[in-house]
Amino acid sequence: MADILVMETIKQIELLPAIPVAAKMVLKQLDQDSFELVKFCGAVEKDPAMVAKLLAIANSAYYAGAGKILGVKEAVVRLGVDETRRVVLAITLSKSFDWSACSSFNAAWYWEDALNVADCAQRIAVLMDDSDVQDAAYAAGLLHNIGILVLIQLFPAKMAAICTKVDRMVFGHVISRHMDIDHRQAGAMLLQQWELPAPFVVVTGHLADKYQGDHSRLLNLIRFSLQWYGFRFAAIPEYDPYKALNIDKAGLRRLASEVRQQKVKNEQLAAMLIYS
Repeated sequence: MADILVMETIKQIELLPAIPVAAKMVLKQLDQDSFELVKFCGAVEKDPAMVAKLLAIANSAYYAGAGKILGVKEAVVRLGVDETRRVVLAITLSKSFDWSACSSFNAAWYWEDALNVADCAQRIAVLMDDSDVQDAAYAAGLLHNIGILVLIQLFPAKMAAICTKVDRMVFGHVISRHMDIDHRQAGAMLLQQWELPAPFVVVTGHLADKYQGDHSRLLNLIRFSLQWYGFRFAAIPEYDPYKALNIDKAGLRRLASEVRQQKVKNEQLAAMLIYS
């Protein structure tokens, strides 16, 4: 029965929409060392829905800017290139799924979790002497639970029954027991179809197992960020950051107040992704 559901999931994932062309262009532009603002704005402007949401976020109290932003170029200036990259990635993912058929799914919880893990991972990565991990940290954190959205879109009735019964912090574990397919498998399948780089596929697919490979440092970073967020960035989890991440607890303690303050802002950003 489990094998049948896996095969059914694979077939249905193949029918899910690809990442919008404009979004791919945006991410490609932002990954380049030399940022070309004109090309970037042109890529964004090809997706009116993305433009509308980007301008709504740039004009929100979240960024506390003076004056009304009316264009994409002004939005990039206000947010900055790195922050624009993060916002565009979040917008892209939020636009790629429809969870309306799963009425008991709490989208706010999902996006708060994704944004907080991503932000925490990005901040910790700065302490690590690994440029590849630093480059991938935010996106890997944002994508770590994307399989939940895949299963909600493909099997809304089954997922609705699960959503009504469980707390957000054990949601993923319960899915695995009731769906006969791990949401991490589903997420990895989607990212492979989207042709995203291997580190993101590995993190999404192996977060709960004992993967030891080329992307283990990034995986350990996301795993630790998820655990620390589970403590709401209070006590540092009993996890060995010395060996897994090559940083000490003093560095993490210095970050604690930053990630707690950002947590409040991420809750506001999550609401904007869903409702604006």
